[in-house]
Amino acid sequence: MDNAALIMAQYSQYSTDGGNTLGIIVPIINLIIGIFFCVCYYGIFNKAGKPGWLAFIPFVNIWILYEICYGEGKGWKFLMVCALMFIPLVNIIAIILLPVRLAQAFGQGILGQIATLFLPIIMIPLFAFGNYEYQGPCSDFL
Repeated sequence: MDNAALIMAQYSQYSTDGGNTLGIIVPIINLIIGIFFCVCYYGIFNKAGKPGWLAFIPFVNIWILYEICYGEGKGWKFLMVCALMFIPLVNIIAIILLPVRLAQAFGQGILGQIATLFLPIIMIPLFAFGNYEYQGPCSDFL
């Protein structure tokens, strides 16, 4: 056996030991984070007077979240934002607006809005299970 074949045999032996471990760990972590946020949205929906079980239905949960942030009957903005997601740079604005509006719906000022934008893993559970009360959507344009 020549040197190249020997090196390839050794490489393939060591690369299969744990090379696929990351392939299963990342989806499991994503699933845990997804379930965590669904449970948090369950609490937010209940505080806003919506059925909490809707938090576990894909697309419907975002529609209800838009109604919580923008007001009753304004879930259609979700469809508009879905269309805007395909326009470069405009999609960034659309992504920023939802956490900011959620913080406003829970009575947060500018610091709470910034915290919700940059630290949603902390602020969204606080909105769901903390002492924050849902105050309704604000009447600003965006």
